[in-house]
Amino acid sequence: MNKRGLSHIEMIVSFVLFVSFLSFAIFFFNPFQNRGVINTALDYAADEIQESSLVELEQYSILIKSELAFVSIPSPSNIPQVGVMAEDSEGNTLASGLLGNNIAFENTPDHFVNVKLSKDFSKRNLDGELLAQDNYTISSSDIRNVYSEKKFISLNDSYYSDYENLRENFSLPSSIDFGFSVVFNNQGDEISTSKEIPDNVEVYSKRKRIEIVRENGGIAFADLIVRVW
Repeated sequence: MNKRGLSHIEMIVSFVLFVSFLSFAIFFFNPFQNRGVINTALDYAADEIQESSLVELEQYSILIKSELAFVSIPSPSNIPQVGVMAEDSEGNTLASGLLGNNIAFENTPDHFVNVKLSKDFSKRNLDGELLAQDNYTISSSDIRNVYSEKKFISLNDSYYSDYENLRENFSLPSSIDFGFSVVFNNQGDEISTSKEIPDNVEVYSKRKRIEIVRENGGIAFADLIVRVW
């Protein structure tokens, strides 16, 4: 009789201990709670990477009323220390650069030039005859923020050289790791960063299609993929 009573008490105590342990495990290892932290970290990482990689781009279509081979006009840009890239109507790169406060570029047979201005472009000098205002027409203009290949490369360098500070600057907890990739349409053409990911962790990712200024001044589209784990 006493043995049966003792066994009953032992079962109750064992059950209470089991429930306590289960409650403890759920509280500290709650998968839904962890998922919320991971999703928040993913949003933070994606926002910080995007904000760190934007650059202002100005684009002007210019009709030249001159037969001169190289011309210049006052810079229409309000961006200080801007660089210049110029293309003909078919997208071929033209000689271009700065001439004091003016932008200079090569003329074309059809006298139509697309000029792009950005801090992201290299600063080069080029001579060109300064045109009077009635010798050229800016037929269209566009100013927008785009992503910068040069800034993504710089961010990639910081990732490998100063990862802990970069993670701290992105306001990510020390328990969260992150990585990112910029994948261009051309196969194998990408900027990629990632620490070694353990086999037993789940990786969360976010993908966004972006417009990006390449180092050569061209405009391309790429997929930005941000991962956290």
